[in-house]
Amino acid sequence: ERRFIKMSEKNGNKKDRAVTEKVNANQMKEHQTKAEQISTEYRAVYPSPVGLLTLTASDDALKSLAFERERYPRIPEKGTRITVVQEPSGVLAEAFRWLDLYFSGQTPDFTPPLAPEGSEFRRLVWEELLKIPYGKTVTYGAIAGAVAEKKGLKRMSAQAVGGAVGHNPIGIIIPCHRVVAANGSLTGYAGGILRKVKLLTLEKADMHSLFIPKTGTAL
Repeated sequence: ERRFIKMSEKNGNKKDRAVTEKVNANQMKEHQTKAEQISTEYRAVYPSPVGLLTLTASDDALKSLAFERERYPRIPEKGTRITVVQEPSGVLAEAFRWLDLYFSGQTPDFTPPLAPEGSEFRRLVWEELLKIPYGKTVTYGAIAGAVAEKKGLKRMSAQAVGGAVGHNPIGIIIPCHRVVAANGSLTGYAGGILRKVKLLTLEKADMHSLFIPKTGTAL
């Protein structure tokens, strides 16, 4: 009987240890999963002729380039750790070099890795924006036509395109400032009309048929 009690205690201790080990293993796994879910993004501020520009990037690509008082600021995914850097490296350094060339009046011969976040439709619109040559402008209607052709549609709403252009998270590098209304109105720029004018002037774009609307968005 005593031997049976001792064996029972021994077996009970083994079960307790097994349960404890299982709990610890689960806790470690849960902690590891949470750690994997936390991503890091790097942020730096670039002083430009059109104001301070805030750039945010992952290890692989640029996520956003925002003006001060951005109309539609990008919100990082929940759990993202933001690290502010004083001396950019990697993707941010590439973006800074691109901006240095651009604001010195040169046409950058490269594009830093970009990863704008948005719906499939918005990404299609942003891809079209990247095709607009330096110093040139296109209309919302022209962008709508190009997107419609890509999607195999007869037509596309220029207004819907305008919404996608306005929500471009990577200003200047994805050149939404080169899109104008069919009548030449410089409307619809989240960075503000004056910045749009400054950027087009820097690029020596033909401004003769363009004008600043008296009323409208992003004035």
